[in-house]
Amino acid sequence: MLIHGAAGGVGIAAIQLAYHLGAEIFATAGNDEKRDFAYLLGSHHVLDSRSLKYADEIMEITNGEGIDVVLNSLAGEAINRNFSVLKPFGRFLELGKRDYYENSKIGLRPFRNNISYFGIDADQLMAEKPELTQRLFRQMMQLFNEGVLNPMPYRVFRADHVQEAFGYMQQSKQIGKIVVSFDNHHLEPESQMMAHEPLTLNPDRSYLVTGGLGGFGFRTAEWLIEKGSVHLVLLSRSGVPAPDIEARIEDLRSDGIEIYVRTADVTDFEQLKAVVDETGASLPPLGGICHAAAVIDDAVLANMSVEQFDQVMAPKVQGARHLHRLTESLPLDFFILYSSVTTYLGNPGQANYVAAN
Repeated sequence: MLIHGAAGGVGIAAIQLAYHLGAEIFATAGNDEKRDFAYLLGSHHVLDSRSLKYADEIMEITNGEGIDVVLNSLAGEAINRNFSVLKPFGRFLELGKRDYYENSKIGLRPFRNNISYFGIDADQLMAEKPELTQRLFRQMMQLFNEGVLNPMPYRVFRADHVQEAFGYMQQSKQIGKIVVSFDNHHLEPESQMMAHEPLTLNPDRSYLVTGGLGGFGFRTAEWLIEKGSVHLVLLSRSGVPAPDIEARIEDLRSDGIEIYVRTADVTDFEQLKAVVDETGASLPPLGGICHAAAVIDDAVLANMSVEQFDQVMAPKVQGARHLHRLTESLPLDFFILYSSVTTYLGNPGQANYVAAN
């Protein structure tokens, strides 16, 4: 079995499982340290993944026979080289995504040898076949209980050093996984002291949440209340909460929380200014902003109009600019802009929303 990226998270797991199954393991890794590590894990042959020579070396080691299974995470020409080392009736397990999204071409010639190609996407497995996913995870956990599988090594970066974590990953330095931790025991003593100070908001100030009647916005408002706020300004374009949120607002008001629902479009400077001016006048001074307003208008990118882009971009981008202009002279406790995990993962039909985030 050929396992690429042997010192990465998937590679380490695959080597353990292949060793358990009694396979002869051919592994590739990018530097001497990682190759030494792959040997220590139980690999029988460890080759250089930075060169395509590994394919020739495999054929030499196997006396021209090749191997039965390829677990691939490489892209480009390496795919064709992997096909060249597969025995008849061999199996190609593809974990990489790059060639799918680039719609890379491969010829049919390798398939004359009755080989099988499997594109593997664990996200789809969990979404489309949850029962199979559960069964596989139960089997995997049983192997952990039996000591066949072991947790992989990892390197921890503090959350405030996340840029270093991405740089470290970009340079392919890691063995195992990279973990970004919010746990205080990974912090320096001085940082621990700061991290343990609880957030307590000023009950004499107002806190503004745009998109405050939506799911994320209203949950943010509840969190602000948990932290001590008693004056919340919830802003939305409609000003009409859903029945469940309206009921929750009345419950909070009965508990003594002052909740002010205001109607305004964050892309309209004058409407937004009227709300901000109200704080410090008839309402307590503004203490902080959570900008959670968002608009969704999905379409396939090729069919997406300029108007659809503008409609989604404006609340987040123009709204943030307006809020900045209106409050840049105020001593705010915080100014939080909401983004989305779609920024990192993408989402079909939401190119405008991803761009806005």
